[in-house]
Amino acid sequence: MSSEPVAQLMVIGWAFVFLIEGASGFGTPAALAAPLLVALGFRPVHAALFCLVCDTVPTSFGAVGTPTWFGFSRLDLDAETLAAVAWRTALLQAAAACVVPLVALRLVLPWAAIRPHLLFIALAIAACVVPYVAVARFSDEFPALIGGAIGLPVTVLLARWRIGLGRSSSQPAAEKDGAGAKEVEEVEEVEEVREVEAVPVAPVTSQGLGPAAPAPEAAPAVVPDTAALGPWALTKAFLPLGLIIAILVLTRLPQLPFQGWMTNTQDWLRLGLGGLGEWRLSQGLVWSMGNILGTGEGESYRLLYVPALIPFGVVALLCWPLLGLRRAQMLAVGSETVRQLARPTLALVAALIFVKLMMMGGDGAATVRIGRALADLAGPAWPLVAPFLGALGAFFSGSATVANLTFAPIQQEVALSLGLNQASVLALQSAGGAMGNMVCIHNIVAVCTILALRDSESKILKLALLPLLIYGLTVGLAGLFFDAVGW
Repeated sequence: MSSEPVAQLMVIGWAFVFLIEGASGFGTPAALAAPLLVALGFRPVHAALFCLVCDTVPTSFGAVGTPTWFGFSRLDLDAETLAAVAWRTALLQAAAACVVPLVALRLVLPWAAIRPHLLFIALAIAACVVPYVAVARFSDEFPALIGGAIGLPVTVLLARWRIGLGRSSSQPAAEKDGAGAKEVEEVEEVEEVREVEAVPVAPVTSQGLGPAAPAPEAAPAVVPDTAALGPWALTKAFLPLGLIIAILVLTRLPQLPFQGWMTNTQDWLRLGLGGLGEWRLSQGLVWSMGNILGTGEGESYRLLYVPALIPFGVVALLCWPLLGLRRAQMLAVGSETVRQLARPTLALVAALIFVKLMMMGGDGAATVRIGRALADLAGPAWPLVAPFLGALGAFFSGSATVANLTFAPIQQEVALSLGLNQASVLALQSAGGAMGNMVCIHNIVAVCTILALRDSESKILKLALLPLLIYGLTVGLAGLFFDAVGW
């Protein structure tokens, strides 16, 4: 790859995080990327902070677009409006991407170490964001996944060929203190972060951690040389991701029959449950409940079309023989997956129930009353406020998806009350929920646990507040511009 710290940060903390967010989300990217940066000699708090701040731009379309297509599912938006929300969200995030990586780099490195590599940074950002925005024009599922899938190899090649990189710096990465250096030093004085066995990454010596770490140039053994790997080894490494993308594309193209089969709502089974309602199962395995508890309300779930069993379950089963995994390994992975799903599932179900209750009641619904009160309070300046409401939801709920589920109805009512474009306001909500990822307690705790950082969550949260403010103002001003031009 490259021995230049800026290149390492952009490849792992930006492009790699972009890809992982598009495929899985829910706090996974920072937890995977931060240990790799620590292994390269970056301070653990720096690594955690950089990954958390950068894991924001792709989050609106993380986990195959879950915060968008599922986060706004309670609003009964038509396909055209949802497509407009996705497109405007991508444009807002593109505006944020112009400043967020630079702010994140400044938290880790001094400006003098960043300035010579501005061209490389711009190219690395564009490598992910350009396909991200282009795909968002016609899809709300693939922007982050395809943006990362294209951006990561492009950024790696840019770093390897030193395109846009200035003169190499000889100062060790761990000693290149950015704006948060003093706070980081305070944390690491009380942390025993040199216990390498606590960090689940490739073998690293104790020289790779702490303030006395050598430059990344001195630790080439930490980074595997992909040139030394055979083609089958590289194929196996990228096979699961490639299969996921291929299956998703095949099942989303309207020209192919798969989408129609998986969304077929023609009844197959129907069962009356008395006062509980009526349960139905369609030929496309769409589960639905109608007239729940006699309220006239209903819910449905497309078992095959929602990206869960297909493609992830199918790819896991395919990779079992293709990768030569043992039965014990598959059972261990399966049990760990079920364990990790428990809390997010509980949170999502609780959020769905809460949001449904908030939206019931017509003009007297809680969301309508709250929305009108906020509209009266903020007035035409609401686009500046909207992202921070989304971030607040992510901070408390731990998920951009749950933040959208919870606050999107309020944002919709504010837009209607003020006569603002509904799609633009919902896009601001989506961008806000994504930027809240950097201060989400769940994500901070997860990455601190992986890096064995004890009692440092409050420090990381404090250091992330400035990037959060800059991010929110950037997308808020972009939202005001949308409103000013009547878009």
